[in-house]
Amino acid sequence: GSVTLTVSRSDTSGTASVLCSTGGGTATADVDYTSKTETLNFADGVANATITIPITSETTNEDDETFNVTLSSPTSSIGSATVGAAHVVTITNDDTLDISFATASTSIAENSTTQNITVNRSDGNGTATVKYVTSDGTATAGEDYTAIDGTLSFSDGETSKTIAVTVFHDTKNENNETFNLTLLDPTSQYGVSQITGTNPHVITITNNDSSTIGFNSATSSVSEGASPHQIIVSRTDTNGTASVDYVTSDGTATAGVDYTGISSTQLDFADGQADATISIIISGDSTNENNETFTVTLSNPTSQYGSISLGTSTQTVTITNDDSSVISFSTPTSSVTESTTTHVIPVTRSDTNGTATVVYSTSDGTATTADSDYTSKLSQTLTFGDTVGTANIEININ
Repeated sequence: GSVTLTVSRSDTSGTASVLCSTGGGTATADVDYTSKTETLNFADGVANATITIPITSETTNEDDETFNVTLSSPTSSIGSATVGAAHVVTITNDDTLDISFATASTSIAENSTTQNITVNRSDGNGTATVKYVTSDGTATAGEDYTAIDGTLSFSDGETSKTIAVTVFHDTKNENNETFNLTLLDPTSQYGVSQITGTNPHVITITNNDSSTIGFNSATSSVSEGASPHQIIVSRTDTNGTASVDYVTSDGTATAGVDYTGISSTQLDFADGQADATISIIISGDSTNENNETFTVTLSNPTSQYGSISLGTSTQTVTITNDDSSVISFSTPTSSVTESTTTHVIPVTRSDTNGTATVVYSTSDGTATTADSDYTSKLSQTLTFGDTVGTANIEININ
């Protein structure tokens, strides 16, 4: 910009001149304005002449400044001439000091404890201050962070300051939480100051805790027919709701025969609930058989807050057999004539599932092996094939 000053003379008779020069005041020549020394000439009959002085445009926030324009060495073609007092030009500051956060937001891991938040000002000329205060978002002062308020003071030449905020570490699995840091009431030694940019500054406390969900044991057992079988699933953190899917799969046990199979089903945990139960129907039968197994598998864990992972994710359930087979003689007594060479004694079993064996031995009654009445058999094994219900013991009669 520039300023144009008018110089007037009181008598317009004849010609005249005067020397104009700049200098003095609080403004700096050739920094705040362009210095000038110029002779103004008045033609006969002309009362006014002008001088234009360029003003430097800058962005420094500062007080208003002044410089003087002084008249000297007046001349007149008719008689004598004198000059009046110097003219004072005031350069008014048109710059504004901006105070703002360096970033719009900050994330702090809850185990980081302290974080410095940077505040900048656009010009370091002179001193400046700004107040600050925290306020709750989803985070709670005194529980998740330390509430603060105060005044940030910039020394002359200083353009950045930091505010220290403190967060608390806990072991609760939860969502990320936020609180606010707000700037207010800016002041500046020079000119006008204002808060710009994002205000308040949002601080996010990022959760660093996680929960585990799984079976308490990798195995369990249940007697066939002891229904339902209850399997406990537990989680390590009970904050908020959670869920996990489960499904059964055959081992040596068969779904629909030995137990009721379950397709993918969601198990839900209410807020504060640590344990949930899976119930499985176990079938009873009268078949004598080996113990049998099936598997329950967990997948897709979810949590209302934070992260959750699987612990022990499979459990093998053993269905223990509660049936037995009875092996016995078909009759408690039998008879045979001396003329019979081989006496056959049937032995039966009550369940024909699988193979079976039994040990048998003879012992004297009134008939004796010493008298060669029969041929003894000691600790002999009688074997039943799969599905075979009767096996025979053969005794030689002499």
